[in-house]
Amino acid sequence: MSANPNHHYFDGFYQLIWQQIIPPALTQKEVEHILAHFQLNATTPVLDLMCGYGRHALALATQGIPVTAIDNQPSYIDQIETQATEQNLPLTAICSNALGWNPIPQHQLALCMGNSLNFFSPAELPVFLQKVSASLLPGGYFWINSWSISEIALQDPLDGETLTTQLGDFSHTNTFHLKTDPLRIEIESRIEDAKGNGEEKLAIDYLYSIPVLSDALKQAGLDLLVAESIPSKRAFEKGLILSRDFLPSLPLQQT
Repeated sequence: MSANPNHHYFDGFYQLIWQQIIPPALTQKEVEHILAHFQLNATTPVLDLMCGYGRHALALATQGIPVTAIDNQPSYIDQIETQATEQNLPLTAICSNALGWNPIPQHQLALCMGNSLNFFSPAELPVFLQKVSASLLPGGYFWINSWSISEIALQDPLDGETLTTQLGDFSHTNTFHLKTDPLRIEIESRIEDAKGNGEEKLAIDYLYSIPVLSDALKQAGLDLLVAESIPSKRAFEKGLILSRDFLPSLPLQQT
């Protein structure tokens, strides 16, 4: 397989619809879930990786929590910097590929939200996890939010199905294909505006089981502590999650 198409999936037309896809209520629930798990304050820096337009980073920074937000899309970083400056927030935004930044061990918590961990291929995942581990203080935590866990995704992989969503003046059509070697879901995506102008892209969700993730995390110096379904906060069990409305979150601690 050639270069990972996920590294360029979120530019172009997708940036025009991304903020419409995620409802503010979901972000609020996720932030509340994070705050309930960790004692965060002005002395506990947080790293938000592949932060997008900063929905978690900005929400945490408004609580006085210092945040470093990293994303590879310049427009997202510009938007975050503008809001942080206007509101005088303790937030630093960095434009960088998640595999290319130089980690500094100064964070109490690292976040990887919105299924972002599953954008990485099996070859890329260890590189990313090592960087995460190197960015944490001793005893720091890594919080993963994903719905492409094998135990969930394989219950209903949508293989061969096409779904279209209308988002304002844009239509967003995805066709799903379950593939193996490596196990993944390839998504043929087309975004089209009201005038018929469109953009087609390929996205890949690499599927990892919790045991496989646990092993990969262990190799990076991180111990899996708990897997939960949110927003219900129930312990995750195979077969428990029946829809993509419940997203497993994995808090991990540096050893």
